[in-house]
Amino acid sequence: MRCVLQAHVAGDHQALVRELADSKDGSLWTAWSDGQDPAELSVRSDCPARRADEACCSFAHHPGSHTYDVTDPWTLPVHQPRFPRP
Repeated sequence: MRCVLQAHVAGDHQALVRELADSKDGSLWTAWSDGQDPAELSVRSDCPARRADEACCSFAHHPGSHTYDVTDPWTLPVHQPRFPRP
């Protein structure tokens, strides 16, 4: 699991498990604390925030910024170390 919230040092981590068939019902989410496995599932309403043609992909009343305002660290370029040539 990978937390979708803006970088944080306090509070549980949150991850989307599954979108529900009827979008008005929200989505299924899980939460966990540092060093622990996910221990709960809950249905949460989708965040209603939108910017132009992009919607926030988190749950309603989530802490931190909306997903469209957060840089995903997994999409940043990976810098390879330079090794001296023999």
